[in-house]
Amino acid sequence: MLVPNLRVLNLNYNFLDDVKPLEGLRRLNKLTIIGSRLKGTKGIINVLKGCTDVEMVDFRCVSFAGLS
Repeated sequence: MLVPNLRVLNLNYNFLDDVKPLEGLRRLNKLTIIGSRLKGTKGIINVLKGCTDVEMVDFRCVSFAGLS
């Protein structure tokens, strides 16, 4: 709610385990979440459903918690 016009968000290498708080970022163009502790991709997909302007998402090296 505080940054609805945010276009680029880099959340690389942090302890993020849930992306649900990002659902309000409707104008997001670029999202990178490399090296986080997400439990799967379902949350990312749900967030991206509301991002009509998204051009690039990078989570290729995400370390999914509980998976080897």
